[in-house]
Amino acid sequence: MAFLSLARGELVYHASMPVLRASLSNQTCGFKLATTYSHTSYDKNGNLTEDAEGRQFLYDAEKHQTEVKDNLNNTIGKYFY
Repeated sequence: MAFLSLARGELVYHASMPVLRASLSNQTCGFKLATTYSHTSYDKNGNLTEDAEGRQFLYDAEKHQTEVKDNLNNTIGKYFY
């Protein structure tokens, strides 16, 4: 899965690898392009367990997502089935 986002004047192309960043400025008509590589992890069932921003995704025995934690290990979402 890939998508584009625009935040704080920065256009970011998100994919598992690579992440392309283009910094936009009102004072210039061009942009800077740099390539960085993101880290993502998956479990043996193919579930995403960690994304490039360090969020953790937890699953139950039936492979349902149950919780999301930020990069500081704070719970930012819980799911109940």
